[in-house]
Amino acid sequence: IRDYGPQSSATTKVVRERLYSGDDSKGPETLVKEISASPARILVGHFPLERYAKFFEPERVITFVREPLVRTCSEYLHRTNNRTFEGSLTDFLHRPGYQNLQTRFLKGVSKQSFIGLAEKYDDSLKLINAATGWKISASNKNIGQQGGGRRLAESLSTGEMDLFYKTNQKDLELYEAMKQRFETFKIPDSPSKGIMSFFKHN
Repeated sequence: IRDYGPQSSATTKVVRERLYSGDDSKGPETLVKEISASPARILVGHFPLERYAKFFEPERVITFVREPLVRTCSEYLHRTNNRTFEGSLTDFLHRPGYQNLQTRFLKGVSKQSFIGLAEKYDDSLKLINAATGWKISASNKNIGQQGGGRRLAESLSTGEMDLFYKTNQKDLELYEAMKQRFETFKIPDSPSKGIMSFFKHN
């Protein structure tokens, strides 16, 4: 089941009906109740954790963080390309809605949840597969052309860099903490019944 927002064609029909129809009698609770009775096993997407956190055990939450500067540049390119934002990168960096996005989306995340690193995607998948018994393989889709966000990040002016670091301190701190935490993860000898329970000690 996929929740990528009301504008995305990737969002599953039942999510549109329960979350984005404008019907106040519906919402995350009715959605989770319905999909829990279906064959679906995983809810994926781009959404704030708080939307669904109370419906799932923390050790069943899997998410990723990405180096903040590259992630921000990548989102800027994505939004300018699909025309959901018009303006310069400086204009983008000044908008509060685009600042510290990872920190806001992961508000309330538990230490029992798995937080992988986009920059260590293959290693993250190995850990997830070992913990769950799944066989997820890396898929090279949605890759920015000619380096995407990373290339833009490398070309920023001093002023743009200073503005980014000034307005995204929380995301920078989060990413550094998650990098250190990731290094403590060890591949378990066998899949855990608690899905991610082998991360609980971190």
